[in-house]
Amino acid sequence: MEIKYLFITNSATGGGAERAVNIVVRTLQEINPSTGLLTLNSGPADLIRVKNHEFNIGREWRSGLFPTLQAGFRFYKKVKLIDPKVIIANCELPELMIALFVLNRKIICVEHVRMPWKNRRFLGFVIRFLLLLKGVTWVTVSPYLRPWCQFVRKTLVIRNPVLAESLNKDGAEYGNGSTEVNRLIFVGRLTAEQKRPEWLLQICASLSLPAKFVGAGDERKRLEDLALELQVKCEFRGQSSNPWESWGQGDLLIVPSAWEGDGLVVVEAILLEIPILLSDIPEFRFFGLDDKFYCKNPAEFSTRIVQYRSDYSSLIVPKEIRENLKAIRDPNVIASQWKELLDKF
Repeated sequence: MEIKYLFITNSATGGGAERAVNIVVRTLQEINPSTGLLTLNSGPADLIRVKNHEFNIGREWRSGLFPTLQAGFRFYKKVKLIDPKVIIANCELPELMIALFVLNRKIICVEHVRMPWKNRRFLGFVIRFLLLLKGVTWVTVSPYLRPWCQFVRKTLVIRNPVLAESLNKDGAEYGNGSTEVNRLIFVGRLTAEQKRPEWLLQICASLSLPAKFVGAGDERKRLEDLALELQVKCEFRGQSSNPWESWGQGDLLIVPSAWEGDGLVVVEAILLEIPILLSDIPEFRFFGLDDKFYCKNPAEFSTRIVQYRSDYSSLIVPKEIRENLKAIRDPNVIASQWKELLDKF
């Protein structure tokens, strides 16, 4: 079957963007079977799998320059073989591959974060300049995002979908069955500058609470050492396709990010009625929650937890906000928006 629309991501699983694209492609395939997914890095499958037309280049995660160039030539051959009409790139590595190895294709790039190419600014500038020359169309996943280093006055906003039912198949009540906070949880990549996971340990140390990290990243060893230093009982679960499946009564989600893209961990937690506290950043204020859900620093997190420690369910986001969020993140709604855009090509 001819594949008209080819979505490209870093890997089959690993982050919010990958999960969201899997849902988009899976839902789009029900409307238009000529939709495919190409992943660049090798790795395990995600909880959400696309139905068909799934391809992988087999690049090893964090490969150096030469292996990445080799993967680029495999990517070039695969794209030429698939021969899609439109390519939709998500995140930095797909941008790089398209900028260097794709010719004469209609391209859509999706901006998922507020600070892309954060640690490789010059390379990012070069890649985005090449994308500008290719005349790419830009989409952002939130109204507060603007494509970095692009002369784009107006972009189309298509939010990332969330399939909450797939995350809670057993119908568990995560926050309503407990009256007290017993443990603090961090979900996401263990990276210092953006995610600030060390805040969780500082909060736990001040309150004598245990911690649990669900996710992988460069900071794990440093966090393990810090947990020993602060005498915090800590569990590191590693990457999980469904971080909520081992959620326990009395667990409180802490999201201390310095900046975010779409905040899909927060969206999933809200829809699953998981008690939550967030860092006070513009991206999270966009959810429109009450002030009690936002904290500016570890001390404020600690104060808020003490305030609601015995009133655990008060940190569940109200039903009205949950229902509105669920409606605008509905996979069928998002897939229809993508179909409308792709049909124009």
